[in-house]
Amino acid sequence: MWVDVEKYARDKAVELGSVNILNIVQYSTTPNRIGAGGIAVSKGYYKVLYNEDYGYEECYYYANESNSNSSSDQLSSHLVDCSGVRY
Repeated sequence: MWVDVEKYARDKAVELGSVNILNIVQYSTTPNRIGAGGIAVSKGYYKVLYNEDYGYEECYYYANESNSNSSSDQLSSHLVDCSGVRY
């Protein structure tokens, strides 16, 4: 599902000339862990797209859910208010 926002970001960069991208991985305070090394499983991912010259900013959130269905996924369903994204 992440591929849709990647394509959108490239298209937006062409449209505006450039787009800065910030990827944020979100973890819970007590994340699930996998593997022998106990690697923490993230809660979800944010992608922040911005271009200060144009006053452009958009934020997307993708929850890390094992039961996600990518065939019916829409980019717009991941759009979130950037004021709630901490970085």
